[in-house]
Amino acid sequence: MWLSNRPRRWLANRPRRWLAALALVAIAARGENLAVTAAFDPEGRLWRLQVDGGRLQLDRSEDLGASFGPPVAVSAPEQRLAISVEERPAIAFAGGQVQVGYPVAAGAHGSRLFLARSANGGESFAAPQPLSEVPGRLHRLALDAAGRPYHLGYRDAGTRGAADLYLAAAGQPPRRLAGDLCDCCRPALALTRDDRPVIAARYVFPGDIRDHVLLQPTAAGTVTPRRVTFDDWQVHVCPTQGPALAIGADGRYHLAWFTLGKQRGLFHAHSDDGGKSFSAAVPFGDPNAHAMNPRVAVSGTTVTLTWQEFRDRRIRILARRSEDGGDTWGAARELASTAGAADRAELITGPEGSFVSWNTRAEGYRLIPVTAD
Repeated sequence: MWLSNRPRRWLANRPRRWLAALALVAIAARGENLAVTAAFDPEGRLWRLQVDGGRLQLDRSEDLGASFGPPVAVSAPEQRLAISVEERPAIAFAGGQVQVGYPVAAGAHGSRLFLARSANGGESFAAPQPLSEVPGRLHRLALDAAGRPYHLGYRDAGTRGAADLYLAAAGQPPRRLAGDLCDCCRPALALTRDDRPVIAARYVFPGDIRDHVLLQPTAAGTVTPRRVTFDDWQVHVCPTQGPALAIGADGRYHLAWFTLGKQRGLFHAHSDDGGKSFSAAVPFGDPNAHAMNPRVAVSGTTVTLTWQEFRDRRIRILARRSEDGGDTWGAARELASTAGAADRAELITGPEGSFVSWNTRAEGYRLIPVTAD
């Protein structure tokens, strides 16, 4: 269940309306796992990961989600999965392979990320192997152009509310990059055009100020967290709201985040100098409708933002697009809604543009195109 002790303490300190919104957004029925991960391969086919019968299953659609082929089991039958709306599996395509990363429970407070590879187009997978022997959480996975994995994850630091960040790159052992990361806000991982990892994460500054930093390891392996938001949100427990990060083909960084600090709600900013400086923060979404869970994607000069709001007891997915790389933005539009429990909507991009991938209890799985205004 997503509502662990840490988020429950946070919810207890929020207004009652936030409690109702977040509960309906993220909590599934007992025994139900609504988390679905989807991605397009280079040919534009849609691949989908979901838990069924206690195992992670992969299926594929040739018609933008209208129908799916027979599922293929990815995880081993004896593995106890640790998949949730925050601890998600991942699928990526590179080097002629289909690669799937997924978390397996490892004790009471962590999981290990396993990697399964298919060299025959997803028809079968080799035995999954752990990417790290040491348990962690909030794992992220990315592949470079040659198909080598970058594995990002948090480990307990022994400090209440803070975690250490570890990165394993291209088969190398995990290396600690930084401490003082907000311990249940999922980090974002993206690769530059030359396959350098860029990480955005919520950081715990002195005085329990929880703003965001950018981490970019150098070739020598050193890294210095660079503060990139200045909302000065002082909160004594984890907000469970991680940032979103995308890098365009032009090298522009796009960052989206949630805050209840000096500014309240969702914001976007971009950087044209490799993350050294960012544009002024642009708000989006309606804070009075509990706007949360931002996602950002780039396709050519089109930048897409999606998020969710809660009004009239319905979870609503909204989108906003920029056709000039994030300099100007169109109006927000509602794409879909549901009255019951739901997964967190994900934003994915393929040859035919950007889509929202969303699984809900009432409507089931949907792939929703984000079209022009």
